Amino acid sequence: MGSIINNPVVGALIKSSTVRAYDKGQTILYPDDSNVNLYLIKSGAVTMEAITDAGEKKILYIFGASHMFPMVSFTEKSASSSWFYTALVDTEVYVVSYEAFMQELKEIDGFTAYNTLLSQMLAEVHELLLRISDHTRTDSTEKIISMLLFLLEHHTSRASSNWRVVQFPVTHQFLADMTGLTRETVSLALKILAEKKLIRYHEKGKLELNFTKLSNERHA
Repeated sequence: MGSIINNPVVGALIKSSTVRAYDKGQTILYPDDSNVNLYLIKSGAVTMEAITDAGEKKILYIFGASHMFPMVSFTEKSASSSWFYTALVDTEVYVVSYEAFMQELKEIDGFTAYNTLLSQMLAEVHELLLRISDHTRTDSTEKIISMLLFLLEHHTSRASSNWRVVQFPVTHQFLADMTGLTRETVSLALKILAEKKLIRYHEKGKLELNFTKLSNERHA
């Protein structure tokens, strides 16, 4: 899927948009915020989070560069948020007026532009549902492998012929927040995966994923 920045509606609005910077860990949007803007990630990454009844953080999805948030319908009059959106790392975003976005969508080749945006949104919703369904898995290793496959497909760059490096730090606690597992369970599973050469941690702390072996896990 091409970058959403190439969408004629988004590209036109970026030219007149402002850029905001958020520090790592800073909350960008809160649930039910009365929000009149859309945000397009220029650099960095943003998590979409929920708080469980037990008061624990659960990371539902990760938006990377060139992704738009919050997840909204393009037929509504506002872009209100239903989740927490938090900067995973130091992040810059384009701030686009939702009203201007909808107006531009009407004036330009709306059908083509709308379908492109809808296609990306539906793909993200599909991934979100997969992430939520992973919480029903009983096998902890399967949960972690599924999450690593998500990172492999959406948030890595090439490190060598067979390895991909995740574009942001991936701690054991981060994976615990993504999978609903304890940090101890995650640590044990990652040790096993490292012994099998599916993953490795770079000396600078970046997580690297074995493209071939993890891809084979998808079809196992």
